[in-house]
Amino acid sequence: MRDHSILSILSVDAELVERAAGWLAPYGWSCRGGLEEDQAVTHIGEGAAIILLDGGMGAGIIASTIGKIRDLPGFAAGAPALLYAEADFEPVGGVSDRIDPPLSEANLVAAIENWTGPVKDHAYRHEDNPPYRMVRLAGRERASALFSGFARSLAEALEALDEGQNITRIAHNIAGMAGTMGFAALSKQWSRVDHGDMTALPAAREAAERVLQTLNNGG
Repeated sequence: MRDHSILSILSVDAELVERAAGWLAPYGWSCRGGLEEDQAVTHIGEGAAIILLDGGMGAGIIASTIGKIRDLPGFAAGAPALLYAEADFEPVGGVSDRIDPPLSEANLVAAIENWTGPVKDHAYRHEDNPPYRMVRLAGRERASALFSGFARSLAEALEALDEGQNITRIAHNIAGMAGTMGFAALSKQWSRVDHGDMTALPAAREAAERVLQTLNNGG
């Protein structure tokens, strides 16, 4: 399993890069900084979890870098982009969040955790982990609300199944919800039920109960 616990930094400020690397090292993270624009994009493509863009590089270079990241194939295109700049910095599209100067360990780690999950939990940053995929797209607070809503809806669907309600409708709803939230395997299992394969129901139900338990335990 590839470890995505890597911060890419686009900055010519060697001191900023050195400080960030020192702060993150105790958490088992590596830092690739002082990069040219295309190098930063390459490192995201190779698995860096997140990029910090120094406002000192200028809005044009930052916008170009983010654009190239968003054009990467597959999973890498959704890498969060943190802008390190004052509040009045020229607006740049595609930025996930902004960090106010001066940079500190506290605000850097908080921002990284908000968009990549717990810094110490390296296994969390796996491409097939639905909570990680959602956090890196929506941020931790919004992702938590979305998964809480999914857990409630999944519990209600399973209760409806217990009550003998329409299995096909329930299966269709679960398959759709699971697919939207990134649980591709669960969606596929319930799609089989939705399409009339009742032999798939026991395994699909068991899988849904496991996912629900995981969600209720905090992901």
